Amino acid sequence: MAAALRKRSIFENIDDLISPDTSQPSTAAIDRMQCPLCSKSYLTFFGLRRHMQCHQDGRVDQTCAHCNKHYKSPGALKMHLKTHSLPCVCEKCGKSFSRPWLLKGHQRTHTGEKPYVCTVCGRNFADRSNLRAHEQTHFPHRKHRCGHCELSFARVQVLEKHKAVCALKLEARAVSEDL
Repeated sequence: MAAALRKRSIFENIDDLISPDTSQPSTAAIDRMQCPLCSKSYLTFFGLRRHMQCHQDGRVDQTCAHCNKHYKSPGALKMHLKTHSLPCVCEKCGKSFSRPWLLKGHQRTHTGEKPYVCTVCGRNFADRSNLRAHEQTHFPHRKHRCGHCELSFARVQVLEKHKAVCALKLEARAVSEDL
């Protein structure tokens, strides 16, 4: 029965391509949020909302009073301002960090030091998290599975990002089927 429903909906979608029903939104339009001013599209409402700040006329200048760097959004400027009051400062470039180990990791970008070594292939990394991500390429077992679509992922962070998009697509399909 599910296969019959699937076949019917595929043929309906093909018919829509030939002679689209303009009274209902297309599934592509439901899957993405589109900017009404420039037609850029985003997967989430929050992405679109952040983008819309670029179109605001007469907005307050987003310039740092300490170093005159310019930013497109108030949020980006706010995050930048925090860097001027952080206690750990790089002597080479002046970049600031909240924790000493974050500064130490940053300093490796200047020295080229890569102390983390892959035990499989010997490749070196400056950051432990980059080594862990690389190691997944040697052992592609994917133990983190999406409950919506059965895709699986090696890292839970990638699964979580996928689940957010997957849930939106499922919700959009359900809405379009109800119409």
